[in-house]
Amino acid sequence: YRTVSLDPSIYLHYLQSQCLSLGVTFRRVTVGHIREAFNQNVLGRSTPDVVVNCTGLWASKYGGVMDYQVVPMRGQLVIVENESHGMFSLSGDGSMKEEIGDRVTLAGGTALGGSCYLSWDREPDMALAERLMKRAIQICPQLVPEGAGIEALRVIRHQVGLRPVRSAGHRQSWGKLRVVHCYGAGGFGFQSSYGMANKAVALVGETLGWQ
Repeated sequence: YRTVSLDPSIYLHYLQSQCLSLGVTFRRVTVGHIREAFNQNVLGRSTPDVVVNCTGLWASKYGGVMDYQVVPMRGQLVIVENESHGMFSLSGDGSMKEEIGDRVTLAGGTALGGSCYLSWDREPDMALAERLMKRAIQICPQLVPEGAGIEALRVIRHQVGLRPVRSAGHRQSWGKLRVVHCYGAGGFGFQSSYGMANKAVALVGETLGWQ
């Protein structure tokens, strides 16, 4: 079948450029409690009518939110220069259900993955990386010359990310503070982003009494 893949480093810049073209202003500030987001001095402009909370994993630690149902699902990839066509995925016998074998083409390379462990650890696990590379060659031999092993993979970097998984499912709601919550999509953030964004806009409308 045919599908699409995206390179987050490129796609996020695209989304930012779209926002800028629509007049959105980006500011980087430190806010320790959700109430501080309504502080005019923090934003450097008028007090907002509504705040959209997209704090992801940090919703579990953020003052005024403290959602302990949000946990970090650790994922690890190996990004290599080697390229091949198509995307591949391998399902095992369940003995290592926290690890999968898949290969996704990026702009100028390939992402070999992946894993899903509950952990805050951001350091690459090199033993896991070796298993991921071996599994990638197993499902996609054309990544390397015939008969070659992982030594023929030209590693660009090892990448670790923490997905914001919420045990009760993603949260989209609003409350008394005129805060719209929108987080907890786990590893499906890009796939669900447009649908969740539309729902967030609808919740903002409810919060402000739009007709």
